[in-house]
Amino acid sequence: MLEPVCFIRSPFEMATSGLQENIKHGHKFMLKPVRKFEAVEKLKASLGELQTYPFEKTKLHPLGPVGFFIETLELGDPAAFKIFRQNETMSDRATRLIGFVNRLQPISTDGKVNPHRFYDDASPLWDLPGRKFVFTDSEKQVLYDRIMDENEKYQKFLGPEYCDGPFEGTPTADNWSEEASAFVAKALPTLNPLLWPSICLYLEVNPQIDPSFTAPVISAIQQLLPKHKEMVRKGLAFHEQALEKVPHFLRLSTGVRITHQDVARAVERVSRIC
Repeated sequence: MLEPVCFIRSPFEMATSGLQENIKHGHKFMLKPVRKFEAVEKLKASLGELQTYPFEKTKLHPLGPVGFFIETLELGDPAAFKIFRQNETMSDRATRLIGFVNRLQPISTDGKVNPHRFYDDASPLWDLPGRKFVFTDSEKQVLYDRIMDENEKYQKFLGPEYCDGPFEGTPTADNWSEEASAFVAKALPTLNPLLWPSICLYLEVNPQIDPSFTAPVISAIQQLLPKHKEMVRKGLAFHEQALEKVPHFLRLSTGVRITHQDVARAVERVSRIC
């Protein structure tokens, strides 16, 4: 009988990948560690035997984690299997843009599903080009104590190879570009129109984004507006509590302080556009 096998990411890697996965499926950008220690502990206790491997080690296999899995369980020669390797991580730009949009137009609020959103409706933005997603130094500081607490538990229960080394970070989020604007403009026809105003607001209020990069997206929305005006107008009903937190969100990602008045003025500009 085969022993149960589990691949385990380090706490910081889990926070990074978990955030992106949550954002993909409609949840907001939220600085919250994904705690897995208790789940691993319970799984090991219930199964009696659990063979664990650091996920970083499995990635070193020539055929990736799947090849490592096949080889470890002695299921045959990994090279004999047809293995599809796909990088499902999003860029820094995509993670932040979609996470911001999900804040302003939540997929659910107080347990009630937003009737105008649907599963993976932001997927046309998943491949937005740019550098890989990395927490900024300010965001890392918010997460640090809770992640180190999780690392301490991993150290005692699993060993040092499951723990984080130095946290990878960056001073600020990835800068926007002409390429990014062109990508978003091209994606709009396949994107839920409810989300268009939130995209506009992100471009208008983010101090890192030059107005010249905003123009192509606005132009594309205005061309598409006649066919989708009703849904776009619904998209202007931004989540009020999310608007209040925009200054903090942008300060952590850009290092620039903006005020609630700045946000209000950006909302007014977007309302005129849409």
